[in-house]
Amino acid sequence: MSFEDKVIKIREKIKSFTHESLVSYFIRYLHYKPDNEHSAERRPWIAFLALEWALELTPRSNPKIASDKQAQQILEDIWNIQSDASDITNNKNFRMVLRKMIIPQLRFQTHPIQHLYFLFRFYSMLMQPSASSLPKEDFNRITGIEFERFLLFSALLQLVFTWNHSPVIKYQELVEYMCPYFSFRELKKLLNLVGGNVYEIESLIKQKRLLNRTIRRDEYFEEPFLIQKPVLIIPDGITTPHSTVLSIGISEFILRILKQADPSRFKDKFTSSFERYLEELLIEFKHRFFTETNIKSIYKENKLEGKVVDFIVIEKDKTLLIDAKGAEPKSRVLITDNPRILRDQIRDIHLKGVEQVSQCIQLLDSVKNDSIKEYENRHALIVTHQNYYIGDCCDLLEYLLPEHSQKLKKTINNMLPPENIHFCAIEDLEGIVHICNEANTSMCDFLSFCAKEQKFPETRKFDMHQHILEFAAMHKLGNTSPIGSTASKDAKDKIFEGLIDMMKGNQTYWNKGWIKNQKVLAGFAFGKMLF
Repeated sequence: MSFEDKVIKIREKIKSFTHESLVSYFIRYLHYKPDNEHSAERRPWIAFLALEWALELTPRSNPKIASDKQAQQILEDIWNIQSDASDITNNKNFRMVLRKMIIPQLRFQTHPIQHLYFLFRFYSMLMQPSASSLPKEDFNRITGIEFERFLLFSALLQLVFTWNHSPVIKYQELVEYMCPYFSFRELKKLLNLVGGNVYEIESLIKQKRLLNRTIRRDEYFEEPFLIQKPVLIIPDGITTPHSTVLSIGISEFILRILKQADPSRFKDKFTSSFERYLEELLIEFKHRFFTETNIKSIYKENKLEGKVVDFIVIEKDKTLLIDAKGAEPKSRVLITDNPRILRDQIRDIHLKGVEQVSQCIQLLDSVKNDSIKEYENRHALIVTHQNYYIGDCCDLLEYLLPEHSQKLKKTINNMLPPENIHFCAIEDLEGIVHICNEANTSMCDFLSFCAKEQKFPETRKFDMHQHILEFAAMHKLGNTSPIGSTASKDAKDKIFEGLIDMMKGNQTYWNKGWIKNQKVLAGFAFGKMLF
């Protein structure tokens, strides 16, 4: 039976049951946290796909109430078509298939602190003295909410769900945490931005997906739609299907809103802030480096013309070229097993970065510049805002079609070993500078370690974060997964100072004389207004 036929069979089974019984079970399944079990082991991405199909499809007449056993069987049926969705037996590019199968699992293995630090880091970039005010102004205009007030709301909402022992936050509790700092009207607007009731989310899913469409294999691996609306508004409070979906959806909400409204406008204003953040990170950890401006000055002095990188880190006997790409992967990049699509999506990011590295080395080496060391001691990092899960250049050469791999090798032009070219996200670069500082070693030494590990199947890693963990464990470092910078931690402190002031003010208000007896009524009134 083909993948399409198996999907049709599962979806027909879903249509034979009531919405309420299936949706209720899938949400309970996602909420359940058994002891000593890793979140990813319950395959939450499968439950999200089942939940979204249940919301999308219209039940047949006289649908049955699904028992827990019947609902669980639907999850098992969806899991059992994974090999069909990946088409792993017919696909010649095994590593490309493996990549798209691993990414959904990694999404649910990421610690929520990394999502919070994404928010802190992004805030610090937008709050730089030299940063444009337009992204903040655009956010205010699009949402009707002040940028800084949304930050406080998003951070507190994540904390409240963390503190709460129940998956449901009652309206009374929510009002005590959030009000009167936020008026009922503003709090309602905020919650409607990041969530909705089941019927509203059902409507959004149906708008996104054509009812009679052909189910693509890639849909199986897409990120959960509910990341766009991670808060569920229910009669007695608010909940979230899963803590990971909440932390991603809330932390990335500002970024997604700005990119959705005008991707080019956002990119133009964000790129320089991203480069500046990376520069501050290198300064913080006392690295000696040339900037793009310094490199252009060398070009001018020597009458050279050509491409440059953003930074050249100067180490004793090694060279590290870094190019900053303030970019985030489109959904298609993370779920494709088509080498041509991957190449098209990363052409102006990773491939362009490799070209800049190669040409910069060639030009500086042509005038015997001291910053360029011997061939085997040259390294490069292409740093993006979010992870594309490309690995290193050797991985990329395997992912691409043979003719495109040959073209990439020609671009590298024997300027440095392909295994010395690595791709990572900014959070990985933070981890690298931290562990190298603590281990009293250089970034190039760390990258040499990565290149060595990648040579053998038994030590080969999927992404940079795994190398960081391995290196930190090998050196017996106290923190095996460091994250953040002085700038992002300052942003965190500023947000938390605002949170403390807000919560103190709210607590004082609710502890006043007669008002303390109105908490239940206030919660009821807000719930009635919202739901």
